[in-house]
Amino acid sequence: MSRLSGAKGVRVYTASEIRGRLAIFGLQKGLAAGVIGEKLDLKGQSDLLGQGAFSSVYQGIVKTENGDKRTVALKIYTNSLGAENACDIVNEIGLLHIFFALGLLGHCRKQKHPNVVNFHGTSLLKDDGEIRVILDMEYCTGNLKDRIFKNPEGAPANSKNADAKRDSCRWMKQITAALTFIYEQKVVHRDLKLDDILI
Repeated sequence: MSRLSGAKGVRVYTASEIRGRLAIFGLQKGLAAGVIGEKLDLKGQSDLLGQGAFSSVYQGIVKTENGDKRTVALKIYTNSLGAENACDIVNEIGLLHIFFALGLLGHCRKQKHPNVVNFHGTSLLKDDGEIRVILDMEYCTGNLKDRIFKNPEGAPANSKNADAKRDSCRWMKQITAALTFIYEQKVVHRDLKLDDILI
């Protein structure tokens, strides 16, 4: 963390450091009741669904308040929560809250869309003295990339099967409806690819 030297040994923080520290404070205070560990069943690498530069997604089971178990996709950030990544995490959580679940400040229901993955909430995971942020989302069985490349005969260009063509048309309508909904919320998905379209 870079600090600017102030008069008489006073530390002066940059604006980004202050924003990062405030974001950490907000996450820790706002999610203190949402710390999961005993409610989470995550067996390890066998449950890994996908991995990116900043996070990994696992299949997990979360116990709900009434004791039921729910299969979910858990996005766990690779780096522990720190001033350098807290603002980015808060921005992603804020975006998810806009569409999918509860507002960050209260229990104001936001509009959902049937073709956008449900976002259940955010929790903190304390592990070996580090705090990691977990996003709890709807579990989907696969993505469009795997569906097309693992079953090339089902791709509409290669198929003589009317059902495969109908499925493709239905998916195109659903993808278009989801993107229209997201764009109406004034959000642009900057990294849309076949891996991100879950089925």
